[in-house]
Amino acid sequence: MALNPSEGFFRIENTLEFNRVIEMEARLVELDPTRNPNFERILRRLGPKVNKRRMKFEWRNLKKAPVTITLTAIDAAGASQITSATGYTNVHRDFLVYNTRTKELYLANFDAAVAAAAAFAVYSYTSADGTLQTATAVDDVCNLLTEAHAEGEEIPEAFRQVPTQDFDYIMQIDRRGADISDIADQEEEYDPRGQRAIDNKNAMIEYMEGMNRLMYLSQTTRETATADNGERRHAMGGIFQKIVTNKMSLSGVPTGLTPTTIGEILRVTKRPGASAANKLAMAGQNAINAASAWPVGAIQVSPREKQWGYDIKTVITPYGNLDLVYDDTLAQEYGLADKLVVIDENHVRETMLRGLGMQLIQKVVSLSTTHRIVDAITSTFGMQLQNEELFALIEDI
Repeated sequence: MALNPSEGFFRIENTLEFNRVIEMEARLVELDPTRNPNFERILRRLGPKVNKRRMKFEWRNLKKAPVTITLTAIDAAGASQITSATGYTNVHRDFLVYNTRTKELYLANFDAAVAAAAAFAVYSYTSADGTLQTATAVDDVCNLLTEAHAEGEEIPEAFRQVPTQDFDYIMQIDRRGADISDIADQEEEYDPRGQRAIDNKNAMIEYMEGMNRLMYLSQTTRETATADNGERRHAMGGIFQKIVTNKMSLSGVPTGLTPTTIGEILRVTKRPGASAANKLAMAGQNAINAASAWPVGAIQVSPREKQWGYDIKTVITPYGNLDLVYDDTLAQEYGLADKLVVIDENHVRETMLRGLGMQLIQKVVSLSTTHRIVDAITSTFGMQLQNEELFALIEDI
């Protein structure tokens, strides 16, 4: 499809000035007006880029403590301990433990602050003598409730989750824009905007599309092996790499993608700290095709369609609503038609190295000559995604 640059986006002046820098961050919205936004455009809507002081940036993730354990051995009725359980280090002294299958309530009855081994003593509140009333079974799920305090006892020991330290890199991306002779720059053409302006704008559009693909496909890397003199080269981490907890494949699922499937995805991502607003999903070609066959009423027009000027539909589910946005990067042409990515709006932002946002450099001094004009586009770019368990990736749609 032919590109139709808007007049005045790039103002090319006849000047001898080299390395003239034009800041482009505030003007990107003018670049390629369309009702089909991609992931990068959506992130710009959610908030400004976050300035970082180093190419490697770090943050801490703090997750809430697990509140269930799963039994991995059988204990007979009359026993006074749980023999084996996954997650036993989350069982604290005097905590109440509820077995969801047997409906029996136990007290974690040991002297240490935390269960020191997979086997720990319990006192049953359900039986008359404090021993297990009903035999346990493998895969019994037990809920960890709260401490049951005895009169006059001291406040129990403090405990907390240890935060994880995460990091990613900002990467630098360069591309030449216009590369023409001085004669071609001065010749009058049928298009009054001039070839130099058109070349720069087309290069910028392709540059931004490449950035959008990076946000899905790139992988966190810093290396010094490939540059001529051992200089650092960085690659940011993409969202396919970052989402680990909530990955779902619909391969072999006869019903495919349905509103029920969407509801289950929302359920597992609605954890403490999640955005209170509707979740937003970047949908691929197959997801959009599947949604077109859903019952009338399953999809409505999102209020954000009018606010943002994009085509955005809302999927209605019992676990909340999901705004569905088609990203044409997630299409058959790119081998990504089977993807759908659910994002939490409060926990993802674009990043850049402070002072090095999107720039158009006119007449690059190291490349331009008396009879040759070379312009270039440069930026630093990354993505900070926190609490990945609030996001989801569906594949094989």
